[in-house]
Amino acid sequence: MPPKITKRSRVFQSDRFRLLRSPSVDPASFNSHNRSNSQPACDRCRGMKKRCDRSRPDCASCIHAGRKCSYPGRRDEVEALQARLDELTEHVRELEAVRTPQVDLAQRLIKPHGPVASPIVLVEAFLHHVYRAYPFLDKGRILRAAVDVPNDSPEDDAMILYMVMAIGHTSLERSGKAPSAGTAGFTIAYAEILQRCTMEESIHSVQVLVLLALYSLFDPQGPSTWTIVGIVSRQAVSLGLTRPGLLEDGLTPQTVQLRRRLFWSIFVLDRMMAVSVGQSPGLAVEDAMIPLPTITVEEFATPERAEVAAMLQVSRHVIELRQLEARILSTVHLTGGCLPGEKAPFDCSTITAKLRLEIENWYSQGCLISRPELDNVRVHDTMGWLNARYYHLLLLLHYPCRFNVRSDVNGIFRVRSLLELVRKFLQYNRVLLSSRQLPLNRITLNRLVPACLVLLHCFASDADLADPIRIETRVCIDILGSFPPQWRQAHHLVGIMRKLEEILPGHAIGVGDDSVQSSRLEMLSLLGDTLGRANCYQDIVSWEEPPGLSFARMEGQSPKFAPPLSRLNEPDVVCSFF
Repeated sequence: MPPKITKRSRVFQSDRFRLLRSPSVDPASFNSHNRSNSQPACDRCRGMKKRCDRSRPDCASCIHAGRKCSYPGRRDEVEALQARLDELTEHVRELEAVRTPQVDLAQRLIKPHGPVASPIVLVEAFLHHVYRAYPFLDKGRILRAAVDVPNDSPEDDAMILYMVMAIGHTSLERSGKAPSAGTAGFTIAYAEILQRCTMEESIHSVQVLVLLALYSLFDPQGPSTWTIVGIVSRQAVSLGLTRPGLLEDGLTPQTVQLRRRLFWSIFVLDRMMAVSVGQSPGLAVEDAMIPLPTITVEEFATPERAEVAAMLQVSRHVIELRQLEARILSTVHLTGGCLPGEKAPFDCSTITAKLRLEIENWYSQGCLISRPELDNVRVHDTMGWLNARYYHLLLLLHYPCRFNVRSDVNGIFRVRSLLELVRKFLQYNRVLLSSRQLPLNRITLNRLVPACLVLLHCFASDADLADPIRIETRVCIDILGSFPPQWRQAHHLVGIMRKLEEILPGHAIGVGDDSVQSSRLEMLSLLGDTLGRANCYQDIVSWEEPPGLSFARMEGQSPKFAPPLSRLNEPDVVCSFF
């Protein structure tokens, strides 16, 4: 039978029981006391067989003695933790070596001059304007990269993102939504970017080069855009972008569509530059059977499908414009001026009438897709841009070159009609300038120089037109004077036009006057400096009327009512200016 335990039993007299019964002792401190007794003493105290309070990281005895304190197994634990830390540090360095240098490289090669808008604002500006004519990038990917900038962007997107931001800044500057620094908003290391892209031929390098060419249009200190476009064209051919179906097996429909949009973006850029400098295109793919940009299944399934469809309509309309410009350049300027006599005058007039019909059809199609826009960032589907391009096409078609002289043997090509074309072209460019929709870049300058030369040609051909020519000369000066001071050729042309403005009041001097000849030679020299020495726009017809031809105005005609361009005595052929 177990012993009976009472309150006075000796069992209650044990130390443990008294401690547990004592109200002044905390059970938690008792447990911690037991745990501290279970921990080993430090190495020094154990070796000296001294009492150790087991404090960590250093016990009181070692602190008092000024000696290093260590515990059994701690050294191994610290070494293991240090080894793990070194391993993780090396892993982080490897990850940074893969990603960060690409971002650092983009930041080093593409630097803003000063404070600019946020990345997402710059990207949105690019997508709202430039992307509508050059939709070759993955829109969602660029927007994600803009949100992740600067350190979390994928390596392939870093360079493209910063180029997109630089181009978006030019759109904001042009529309007045960003302060203009008077020069390019970003500093671009063109030489290094070109070297890297030419050494690595890939879709990514072609995309970077297209963006580089687009930005160089706004940089007066940059390299020739025509040269960059030539490199892009060769890489596009090398990568098979000009061959439909080539290297497309195994690719997703989205990737295939982006490749085709990239081709058409290069085509548009190449044709635009060729027409602006008056030289043959670099991308010789007139018979390429590449489908036009179209909406993909993924884009159709998104809520933005109507916006995407409208954007692709604009893109197709721009493609048709560049195709039409290239046909006029090839037919009227590049081959027409060298014809010894194969084409009869009637053939030239028929060709002109056909091209004129294509221009009218393109303009009508543009009226269907144009829409009012409260924001002046977007340009390519506005009526101001459409009208400016329409009269530029007519000016290209009826430029006073040898082809048009041959097509108007009966005297249909009259100076007043040509002057009215220049007037309309300059008028709509001034409208774009007043609404801050005219890009002050190489393309605009290259279009204005031949227009100024035509004004001088009209004055030399008919001095009685001095008063209306003087008005258009002032318009040219206003537009060219809007270029920042870094655009040397633009301000040189301003000086020439001011000299012409001073000459015009004495309009009885005629073409043989030394001041007119001096202005003509100076303008032709500037034309060669700006467009290149081989440009076709310098091949203007002689200011003295060839035998059998007449540029004289008809009695009582007004500049507002120019004669039609149809052949005399042939009312069935309609090809009028207005």
